[in-house]
Amino acid sequence: VYSLQDMARHGAAMPIEVLRTLPGFSGAVNTEQRTNGGTGSASVNLRGLAGTLSLLDGHRTAGFDNYNVLPTIAISRIEVVKDGASSVYGSDALAGVFNTVLVEHFTGTKVDSYYGNTTKNDSGVIRGAVMTGAKRGDTDIVVAGEYYHRNAMNASDRDVSANADGRSRGGKNGGRPSFSGRTTARVGSATATVQDLVLA
Repeated sequence: VYSLQDMARHGAAMPIEVLRTLPGFSGAVNTEQRTNGGTGSASVNLRGLAGTLSLLDGHRTAGFDNYNVLPTIAISRIEVVKDGASSVYGSDALAGVFNTVLVEHFTGTKVDSYYGNTTKNDSGVIRGAVMTGAKRGDTDIVVAGEYYHRNAMNASDRDVSANADGRSRGGKNGGRPSFSGRTTARVGSATATVQDLVLA
């Protein structure tokens, strides 16, 4: 079980960042990266299997699998069943279950803010959230909203990825305009051993 306090203790800006600390977690990180055609969504998956079920307040949803659309301030806890639960939920819970429990009862107004950055101060994260609630009789109304912004980090912002010529770091030159630096070929005959040809 991960509570809002656990998320704060981990220094997580979003709930998905805490879930990624699970040993068996293998969610789709690439969807958050623009270079892979990402949409900004973040889904959950255990052990890379197809049968991971996502619940919202213990109920099935119509294809809910994006944890980045939930305001962090409105999450009470995230319950994780790391073993198969197909006997209870069916075959779509073969790998495990993620149940996100939202805040049900809240009176007043709560404001939360978060700021984080890298050691080079070039990829800042800002999050601001507000939640307000009221109770009248047996009726509870809770409304929450959140703003999140993360500065882009380009490949040119880091030395290791800014230059395709990796010879200074013990690698090969992948930055030549006419040749990628390494290829494979069969020398002698079609059945000869494949050898690497390196362009210095």
